[in-house]
Amino acid sequence: MNPDKTLAEIRDLLAYIGDLETRSQELDTGKESADLFEAADDQRVALADKFVALDKWLSDGGRLPAVWARPGGGEFRRGTHAWPGDQHPSQ
Repeated sequence: MNPDKTLAEIRDLLAYIGDLETRSQELDTGKESADLFEAADDQRVALADKFVALDKWLSDGGRLPAVWARPGGGEFRRGTHAWPGDQHPSQ
């Protein structure tokens, strides 16, 4: 397991899911909107799998991803990745 790669993939999935949801909401209704919403659901499954793998790695004593191991490195910065709904989950 490469925790750096897995964390990057998790962040990419979060950004992609947010993009799919935004595009789906902009379309509001119709088949294309439903397809985008379904694609977002598929990505949520992939996200959960990545999270479980990283959690297991860390729980088994694996090293932190490099960005988490340095001060201020765990922040999910706007412009590189965005939280779905553009809001950090702690807010």
